[in-house]
Amino acid sequence: MIKAANEINALARSVLSTSRVYFMTTFSSLFVPYLDPGAATFIVGLMSYTTPAHIVCSMLEGNVFLTHAVIESMKLDSNSELDHLKVDGP
Repeated sequence: MIKAANEINALARSVLSTSRVYFMTTFSSLFVPYLDPGAATFIVGLMSYTTPAHIVCSMLEGNVFLTHAVIESMKLDSNSELDHLKVDGP
C-alpha cells in the first residue's frame, strides 16, 4: 500500500474524508487510563469502494484522536494546562 513514508500525506490528501473507515490505534504503552492494555488495533468500515487513500487517511485521523486523548490525560494528571509540546522522531 505504501512504499515510503513520504507518500503518506499525499495519499491521505487525495480523498476528502475517510469515507467512514475508522482505524483505532491502541498504543498500550501510552497508558491512557481508559484504554485496555490487551486491546488490538483494528480497522472498521471497509467497503468495496474503500481505497488505500481512505485507509491511510483514517490511520492519520486515528492517531490524532489518540494523541488528543493522551494530551488530555496528561493535563488531568498534572492538573495544569499544556503550553508547549515537543516531539522527537523523523
